[in-house]
Amino acid sequence: MIVDVHYHYLPTLGSPDMKNMLTNMVSGLYLTISKKMGRPITLETFIRELDEKVPDPNGEKVIQNMEENGIDFCVLLNVDMPDMPEEMIQEYLEHHFEPNPDDHFRTET
Repeated sequence: MIVDVHYHYLPTLGSPDMKNMLTNMVSGLYLTISKKMGRPITLETFIRELDEKVPDPNGEKVIQNMEENGIDFCVLLNVDMPDMPEEMIQEYLEHHFEPNPDDHFRTET
Protein backbone atom coordinates (compact mmCIF):
# COMPACT_ATOMS: atom_id res chain seq x y z
CA MET A 1 0.00 0.00 0.00
CA ILE A 2 1.33 3.44 -0.94
CA VAL A 3 0.24 6.52 1.02
CA ASP A 4 1.08 10.07 -0.03
CA VAL A 5 1.19 11.79 3.35
CA HIS A 6 1.74 15.36 2.19
CA TYR A 7 0.00 16.72 -0.93
CA HIS A 8 -0.60 20.47 -1.25
CA TYR A 9 -4.04 20.70 -2.82
CA LEU A 10 -4.76 24.00 -4.55
CA PRO A 11 -8.32 24.17 -5.83
CA THR A 12 -7.60 27.59 -7.35
CA LEU A 13 -4.88 30.20 -7.60
CA GLY A 14 -7.18 33.21 -7.73
CA SER A 15 -6.09 36.09 -9.89
CA PRO A 16 -3.15 36.02 -12.33
CA ASP A 17 -1.30 38.36 -9.94
CA MET A 18 -1.72 35.85 -7.10
CA LYS A 19 -0.49 33.04 -9.34
CA ASN A 20 2.61 35.05 -10.24
CA MET A 21 3.26 35.91 -6.60
CA LEU A 22 2.89 32.29 -5.46
CA THR A 23 5.07 31.04 -8.30
CA ASN A 24 7.79 33.53 -7.41
CA MET A 25 7.40 32.80 -3.71
CA VAL A 26 7.84 29.02 -3.84
CA SER A 27 9.86 28.42 -7.00
CA GLY A 28 13.25 29.01 -5.38
CA LEU A 29 12.34 26.74 -2.50
CA TYR A 30 11.18 23.89 -4.77
CA LEU A 31 14.15 24.22 -7.11
CA THR A 32 16.52 24.06 -4.14
CA ILE A 33 14.77 21.09 -2.54
CA SER A 34 14.66 19.17 -5.84
CA LYS A 35 18.38 19.80 -6.35
CA LYS A 36 19.24 18.66 -2.81
CA MET A 37 17.17 15.50 -3.39
CA GLY A 38 19.23 14.73 -6.49
CA ARG A 39 16.29 15.40 -8.82
CA PRO A 40 16.93 18.95 -10.07
CA ILE A 41 14.28 20.66 -12.17
CA THR A 42 14.31 23.90 -14.13
CA LEU A 43 12.09 26.88 -13.42
CA GLU A 44 10.31 26.20 -16.71
CA THR A 45 9.56 22.61 -15.64
CA PHE A 46 8.29 23.82 -12.25
CA ILE A 47 5.92 26.34 -13.89
CA ARG A 48 4.71 23.77 -16.45
CA GLU A 49 3.99 21.21 -13.72
CA LEU A 50 2.20 23.85 -11.63
CA ASP A 51 0.06 24.79 -14.64
CA GLU A 52 -0.78 21.10 -15.18
CA LYS A 53 -1.86 20.55 -11.55
CA VAL A 54 -3.57 23.82 -10.63
CA PRO A 55 -6.37 24.77 -10.62
CA ASP A 56 -8.07 21.56 -9.56
CA PRO A 57 -11.47 22.60 -8.17
CA ASN A 58 -12.91 19.05 -8.05
CA GLY A 59 -9.78 17.08 -7.14
CA GLU A 60 -9.78 15.23 -10.46
CA LYS A 61 -6.08 15.94 -11.05
CA VAL A 62 -5.22 14.60 -7.58
CA ILE A 63 -7.07 11.37 -8.33
CA GLN A 64 -5.40 11.10 -11.75
CA ASN A 65 -1.97 11.56 -10.13
CA MET A 66 -2.80 8.85 -7.57
CA GLU A 67 -3.91 6.41 -10.26
CA GLU A 68 -0.85 7.09 -12.44
CA ASN A 69 1.53 6.55 -9.52
CA GLY A 70 -0.18 3.64 -7.74
CA ILE A 71 -1.05 5.74 -4.66
CA ASP A 72 -3.77 4.15 -2.52
CA PHE A 73 -4.42 6.99 -0.06
CA CYS A 74 -3.51 10.66 -0.04
CA VAL A 75 -3.47 13.19 2.80
CA LEU A 76 -4.54 16.49 1.26
CA LEU A 77 -3.27 19.73 2.72
CA ASN A 78 -5.80 22.22 1.42
CA VAL A 79 -4.07 25.47 0.52
CA ASP A 80 -6.63 28.24 0.57
CA MET A 81 -4.62 31.40 -0.04
CA PRO A 82 -5.89 32.96 -3.27
CA ASP A 83 -6.98 36.17 -1.55
CA MET A 84 -4.45 36.19 1.29
CA PRO A 85 -2.56 39.50 1.49
CA GLU A 86 1.13 39.32 0.67
CA GLU A 87 1.99 40.50 4.20
CA MET A 88 0.32 37.42 5.71
CA ILE A 89 2.16 35.14 3.31
CA GLN A 90 5.46 36.84 4.18
CA GLU A 91 4.77 36.40 7.93
CA TYR A 92 4.03 32.70 7.35
CA LEU A 93 7.25 32.21 5.41
CA GLU A 94 9.34 34.06 7.98
CA HIS A 95 7.84 31.89 10.72
CA HIS A 96 8.44 28.57 8.92
CA PHE A 97 11.53 29.14 6.79
CA GLU A 98 14.93 30.73 7.06
CA PRO A 99 15.63 31.52 3.41
CA ASN A 100 19.18 31.25 2.13
CA PRO A 101 19.93 34.05 -0.40
CA ASP A 102 21.84 31.49 -2.48
CA ASP A 103 18.58 29.53 -2.91
CA HIS A 104 17.06 32.35 -5.01
CA PHE A 105 14.09 32.39 -2.63
CA ARG A 106 11.90 35.41 -3.38
CA THR A 107 8.45 36.82 -2.71
CA GLU A 108 8.34 39.80 -5.05
CA THR A 109 5.72 39.82 -7.78
